[in-house]
Amino acid sequence: MHNLIESTPGRYRLLMESGCLLALLAFSGSALADVDQGLAAYRSGHYAQALPALTQAATKGNAQAQWALGNMYAGGIGVSQDYTVAAQWWQAAAAQGQPDAEAGLAALLLNGLGLPQDLEAAAGWYEKAATQGNARAQVDLADIYIKGEGVPQDYLVALEWLRKAAAQGAALAQVRLGAMYANGEGVSQDYAQALQWYRKAAVQGNAQAELNVGLLYRDGLGVEQDYGLSVQWITRAAMQGQVQAMSLLGQWYYTGQGVNQNVGLALQLLQKAALQGDADAQGKLAAMYLAGKDVKRDLQQAYIFASLAVMNNGDDAILRRDAIGAALSPQQLGKAQVATRNFVGQNPGAASPAALEAADVTSPEASETIRQP
Repeated sequence: MHNLIESTPGRYRLLMESGCLLALLAFSGSALADVDQGLAAYRSGHYAQALPALTQAATKGNAQAQWALGNMYAGGIGVSQDYTVAAQWWQAAAAQGQPDAEAGLAALLLNGLGLPQDLEAAAGWYEKAATQGNARAQVDLADIYIKGEGVPQDYLVALEWLRKAAAQGAALAQVRLGAMYANGEGVSQDYAQALQWYRKAAVQGNAQAELNVGLLYRDGLGVEQDYGLSVQWITRAAMQGQVQAMSLLGQWYYTGQGVNQNVGLALQLLQKAALQGDADAQGKLAAMYLAGKDVKRDLQQAYIFASLAVMNNGDDAILRRDAIGAALSPQQLGKAQVATRNFVGQNPGAASPAALEAADVTSPEASETIRQP
């Protein structure tokens, strides 16, 4: 299922705030008062006050109120999440041409939430919103053309919509364009062009773009190699919690590559990234606990992190985990496997339950409290 409400670059975010809240339709008398009151309360986070005012305006046919109510129900904002109710309000607003409602309705149709999944209908509603200049819809429409979801795969059409969104300053569109040039998707591979698009998004504070700019400087792709600038950009991404940036920066601080060596800071960054499912960070921590050079040697902790790396498809992760397991007695191995299950239960971001099952970690009856690093 696609991620509807985006926090890291995910796709098809249901817009939670929009400048179109100010673009109120001409409305008279009490209806206009309802809309003003409801939207003001909505924007200020007073959802209990917003709900009755917006409902009254929405039932009178105000598209902005209908859109806002749909947003509340889709996101579970001040109400119990209910995609079916969200779909009803967005359908009403979309029928009046409200672009954010059109985009929201498209997202529900694309993901089969509140309505039967219908990829072709989703593409149609995205196009209606995109044609009205809705930048997020333009990005999402480009995405489905790239994937060929409900439309024939067409990189040229995707590029056209991404450029329109990027021209409006949409950072996500700029990141998408950078990726297409970096990977040669639908265009000739051009790292210099990729860097230009990534930089446009990075100066807006987009963490993924900051990471990508840093990687291009690190590797000297499209630009002269510069470790100093690479560290600066990747540090900016890490400060925003970008997981890959934290993992990479942690490894650099551990080895002193491009930075002054700082093992304590390296551990902090690697632990944060590992708890969010980064296999490289998990593998590095496993190696550190196995070696016992800069941390106290702890084979159980090493086994836990090596197992997490297996669950997240880390390079050579199975070999590392099995090598650590071979150094444990059968009793110690059983405890380490229990510890791994407990750790995943306490830190669900480190690996999914499905990955835990697939990783072939046994589940003895005994359990124990696991120390986190």
